[in-house]
Amino acid sequence: MTSAFSALDFQSDYLHWRDSVTSRDIPAIRAMLQATANVKPQEIENAAIHARDAMEKGTQSDFHFTLANYNGELIGFACYGRIADTQNRYELRWIVVHPDWQGCGVGRMLMRQVEHKAKAKGALRFYIESASRPKDITRCFYERCGYSRQAELEGFYSDAVGKVIYTKDLFEAVQTSLNDEVDSAA
Repeated sequence: MTSAFSALDFQSDYLHWRDSVTSRDIPAIRAMLQATANVKPQEIENAAIHARDAMEKGTQSDFHFTLANYNGELIGFACYGRIADTQNRYELRWIVVHPDWQGCGVGRMLMRQVEHKAKAKGALRFYIESASRPKDITRCFYERCGYSRQAELEGFYSDAVGKVIYTKDLFEAVQTSLNDEVDSAA
């Protein structure tokens, strides 16, 4: 993996977005998750299974990937999909940026890409589940990206770790964006 960059060194012009998972991505996804704190082996295996499914089924897969490459190297990915038996509700399964690239804005750009792609697929609301560990930077990231904490299930994962559920109304985000464009054109 490339050595760490500061936010000032990072040039988003060299960032390339992809939706298609390749066989080369699966080991990179595994390695990125292994390098990330608090990821259990079963989560790594589940991500690899979803990535393989997306690679084999393409748009027919239940889960979709957005991958961030910098100079041909995978530096981040997100996996999301429609929640079965709901009206245009989607969930984020994973959003991961390699630790060497965290703090450069890649995560926010990746989240915007995913939200845009989910909206294009008809998503009206996006859900994210996260563990309720103390001082969790992941939950702070979700909140900075405009997600609202909707519920907490105490003791969900273990006696000490619960589940926090976040949501974001994507339709409202689209309307706000459209209104801003109309206002700036006037």
